[in-house]
Amino acid sequence: MEADEGPNLANLYFEPRKYGSRDRSRTKGRGAPPDNKSRQLCRQVQQRLDIALGSELDDPVLQGLWVESVQAQASGRSLLVRVVVPTGASILEVVQHLNAARGWLRAEVSAAINRKRTPNLQFMAMPESGLVQGGEGRDDDG
Repeated sequence: MEADEGPNLANLYFEPRKYGSRDRSRTKGRGAPPDNKSRQLCRQVQQRLDIALGSELDDPVLQGLWVESVQAQASGRSLLVRVVVPTGASILEVVQHLNAARGWLRAEVSAAINRKRTPNLQFMAMPESGLVQGGEGRDDDG
């Protein structure tokens, strides 16, 4: 019979178990880089939006805003941008102006990052007076 003619040459040169485990270890290692890439993307977007909101946008309602954080959403297609609104400004008006400027801001983000697709931007505004200072979770009123 032909099967008994000799050893399988493929098994002599390529050890399936060795290369199989190598491929599996490579797959396991891919879980960490997306987290690092996601964090890097969020930092880049935060820096670019801070610059754009701070000096390049000619909208008086959006003057004085700063980006508190940028978080990647579970789908990976959008980013949640949390901006801090100065005391006395209308949060509703700020969100409306941010939504109106979304296309321009997204284009600025696109120019700053090196990605095939630019993520969508979702905005959440919070009052400056509402920020927790010193790591405490409640107001002094008790």
